[in-house]
Parts: sequence; C-alpha cells; structure tokens
Amino acid sequence: MALVGFLTGIEFASQFLAADSRITVLVIALALGLLGAILAIFVQHAVVIVAGFIAGGHLVMRVLTLYNWQSDPFGWPLALFGGILGGILALMLLDWAVIIFSSLIGASLISQALSFD
Repeated sequence: MALVGFLTGIEFASQFLAADSRITVLVIALALGLLGAILAIFVQHAVVIVAGFIAGGHLVMRVLTLYNWQSDPFGWPLALFGGILGGILALMLLDWAVIIFSSLIGASLISQALSFD
C-alpha cells in the first residue's frame, strides 16, 4: 500500500505541479506513501473486502460478456452476488489475498516500466 500511495503521489503531483518542482513532487509522493502504509495497517480488512468485491463483480461481468449475457436482466444482480462472494472469500483468505493483490500490483508496475514491443 505504501508503494501504491507513493506512485500515486508521483503521478498526481507530476500532473498538477510544474515540472521544476521535483522536491515538492517527492514530498507529496512520500506523504501519500506514508498515508498508504498507515491505512494498510488500520484498514487492511476493509481494503481486502473492497478489492474482493470488485474482483468478484468484475469476474462475473466478464463471464456474462463472454457468453453474450450482458443484456440479461439478471446481469447486475449476478454481478452483485459475485462481488459479495468475492468480498467474503477475500476476507476468509486474507493472507493469500494480500499476497496475490501485492503480486498483481508489482507485476503491473513492472510491465508498465518495461517495453514489450
């Protein structure tokens, strides 16, 4: 979470501040990184539940789209059910969920940094 906060701080501060204020960008990034670390300690369960809910709902919507059922009137209730199930599973498997989410975030950051043309 600290790394995500730090990288988010760099991204947002770079967009909204002048390019010559690198120290200010770094200070903002460090502050958001510290905030991310603090939030990870205190609201870890809530973050994992929300991430599981989003992942479960997204997975159900992808499966519905794969089978061309996205216009089905039961699509959104199924996605909501998938989100609730994903949140419950993420909470039950908290340690594994943290490992998997941090691995996916790390892989995403590495793939953004490298060019695979």
